Amino acid sequence: MLLFFANCNNNGEPAALSFFYDSTSSKPVAFIKLSPKEYEAHKNNWGDFLWMYKVENGKPTPYKIIAEYIYRNDTLFMTPHFKPDAGLEFEAQVIIKSDTVRKRIQTPVIAIEAAVSLVQHVYPTSSEIPENILMFHIVFDQPMNEDPVAFKKIKLIDENGKEKQMVWRERSNWTSDGKHLIMMIHPGWVKRDIHYLDKFGPEFKPGKKYTLVVGADLKDRYGRNISQEYKKEFVIVEADRKVPVFNKTKPISIKAGTSDSLFINFSEAIDYGSALIGIYIKDANGSVVEGNKIPITDNRWAFIPKNVWKKTQYTLELTQELSDISCNNLHRHFEEQDIEKMKPAAPIVLAFTPN
Repeated sequence: MLLFFANCNNNGEPAALSFFYDSTSSKPVAFIKLSPKEYEAHKNNWGDFLWMYKVENGKPTPYKIIAEYIYRNDTLFMTPHFKPDAGLEFEAQVIIKSDTVRKRIQTPVIAIEAAVSLVQHVYPTSSEIPENILMFHIVFDQPMNEDPVAFKKIKLIDENGKEKQMVWRERSNWTSDGKHLIMMIHPGWVKRDIHYLDKFGPEFKPGKKYTLVVGADLKDRYGRNISQEYKKEFVIVEADRKVPVFNKTKPISIKAGTSDSLFINFSEAIDYGSALIGIYIKDANGSVVEGNKIPITDNRWAFIPKNVWKKTQYTLELTQELSDISCNNLHRHFEEQDIEKMKPAAPIVLAFTPN
């Protein structure tokens, strides 16, 4: 269904530039009827003739919105490539007889029925963490607004109640449609022979207690603060510079015709984000099997297939992206300097057939 927001001039006739809101795609669409002469003059570069901005604090932002242009029935339509959030204002501009004509539209404010977001998990889950941990993973129950400076709202507090400074690499990485925030410790605190460690000493000290605090001022996709502040307490232990090991203690036993979980065990805690991109199940044709990867504990993972297992051969593949929480992967440790060992490594592969 299309909701029209056409603008009119003083004598009641449609203005040259108009808008409508496409409720199917949830996008504002600017349109203008063109004469044959105007079509010929601008058909090779619509973006220099008609464009759109997001409006903030009553003024257009300085960057044009990337848009798609379609010319149909003597009319040019401009539609943003990306679906905008609800309740935002946009301004379209067009050049007509050397003048810039402007029209605005606001996307409808939708009813918010979802509960306020909260932190579901922080990984690793262990209460003992090596001093050279590289990443924490914060998982929310609903999509967040993917704030690029979210790292300013995630704090590390020492046992004296003092906030640790300059901890994070100043970048907030969001995945899974805004539900997963990856917080990376600045590698200078982790990797030896880098000036941070030489100049300031280690950020964490074994035997000391720390608290990771996820601030309640983080906002969800609707602009609401999360339901409450989240805290994770942990104790630092000695640095981990060992290569993790995939533990295959017995043959994989899966029943065909079921959606039984496939359990994957490791010698130590595995980084949450690396497991999501480093564990694959493939069928006999080499196609990736759809399913969910779920941490039972930090070192034990389950793969639950979307469809039932068939009585055919599958392979479990563990790629070089898979690493422990100190970024040591299955083939080399994080601080490896041997060029040969740093070359891309083939996945670890295990074949199995449900019975």
